Amino acid sequence: MQILVSDLDGTLIQDRKIDELVLRKLYHFTNEGNKFVIATGRGAGQVVHLQKATGYSFAVCCNGSLIIDSSGEIIYAKYMDKKDVEKFIKIIPEDLLVFMSDGFDIVRVKQGDAIPYENICFISVTAKDFSAKRVHEFKKEVSELNLNISAVINSVHLDLGPSDISKANGIEIVQEILGVKDEQISVVGDQENDISMCTRYENSYAITDGSPLLKEVSNHQVDNIGLIISDETFDVYK
Repeated sequence: MQILVSDLDGTLIQDRKIDELVLRKLYHFTNEGNKFVIATGRGAGQVVHLQKATGYSFAVCCNGSLIIDSSGEIIYAKYMDKKDVEKFIKIIPEDLLVFMSDGFDIVRVKQGDAIPYENICFISVTAKDFSAKRVHEFKKEVSELNLNISAVINSVHLDLGPSDISKANGIEIVQEILGVKDEQISVVGDQENDISMCTRYENSYAITDGSPLLKEVSNHQVDNIGLIISDETFDVYK
């Protein structure tokens, strides 16, 4: 059994769609007893509708702080400390757009607002002018607050979550459930929030037009995830 783990935006989804050939390859890949896993910064509410099309067995959501199975049931969740979230809300700058998620729903939050959900597992920050430089600056500002949270750049976004979570950690949880070895797992992504999984697993792939930092730590590069699935397995695509 082989496990293919893919990031979502910019990797599985390119130009706002999933290539039909990729979907057909995934169908045959999973029908042969292999497993497809999504690993994304998105919440589960933005992922569950893809299960039927992709046949994923698990989705590592919110960069690893929430994991669901194919039926949408939560099998793992880690939430941020409420005191840290309260401190963060007090310093939200006016030039940034901040969204908080409980793992399923997501809502915009401004400075001084109340915490929108009982539990927060993910915060997304974007500059109003979509400046990558600004989110890098804000990452440094957040680090100076000494909050017990993780922070990782995701293109023009800053992803915040509970400490000690990452896509790699989430995949390890799935790996334990499936009882597979490292060499049975291939991972593919396109941005800096994929670095943890691409450094953790030997069979690592970066999308060709993705982050230079990710390409530096990945062992292979591909234009799309369909190229990872061996054509020798699917004679129909030769």
